[in-house]
Formats: sequence, structure tokens, C-alpha cells
Amino acid sequence: MTREQILAFRYSRHHLNNTLTRKNIVEAAGVGFQTGIPGTTILALATRIKDLKSSDLEDALQNKKSLVEVHCLREATYVVPSEDFAIFTKGIYPTSEKDLEFFVQPGTRWLKENKLDLEEVLNAVSKIMGDVLKN
Repeated sequence: MTREQILAFRYSRHHLNNTLTRKNIVEAAGVGFQTGIPGTTILALATRIKDLKSSDLEDALQNKKSLVEVHCLREATYVVPSEDFAIFTKGIYPTSEKDLEFFVQPGTRWLKENKLDLEEVLNAVSKIMGDVLKN
């Protein structure tokens, strides 16, 4: 495989070789966009979508719920398609109690003081979030 083929594939997957329309906001966000600096998501989408408005992003996140903001790679926040929620999150899901505690450090002491099991609380929250995202 040549360098040119690899770059062409990456440009294509990131939708940098063609301009999408506003109705394709979910497709444009398929690779996920880091949101650490305010405005970066709308800027990333605007390079891929003709005539994008900031209200389009808010509509997709708040009303249609076709996009969701998640914590994923290196604990960074990303905007990704809601249908791909698991793809961007399950890979970083902690596999031990110690790993779980790392992700919820501030709340760990409160949970222990109130005799709540961290894994049970996270499972309950995950179920509720799944139900919310379906609606």
C-alpha cells in the first residue's frame, strides 16, 4: 500500500475530500471530534459541511440526540455519533475496582462513606444513560 493510498483513505474517512450537507452531520462526526477547547467541534465540522451553523450542532446534541459527548481516549471529551457510543467508550471501560476508582476519584470516598458499591452505581448510571440516549 502506498503513502498516497493511505492518505486518500484517511481523507475519505474524515470527509476531507468532499463537502457534505448539513443533513450529514452524523456522518461527518463519524471519526469523533475532541472538544477540549471550546469551538473545536464546530470548526472541525465546518471543514466538512457546507453552510453549517452552530445551531445544527446543538440540535444534533440536544434535540435529535444523534450526536453525544463522551469521555474516551486518554479521558478526553469527544463528540461522536450516538449510534457509535459503545465503540468510543467500551474500550476504555475499567476492568478492575482499582481502575474504576481512578475514573471517579472525587466520588470514591463518598461512595465508601455511604456504603455504596462503585460497580453497581456505575452499572445503574450506564443503564439510565442508555435509556436517555434511546429517547
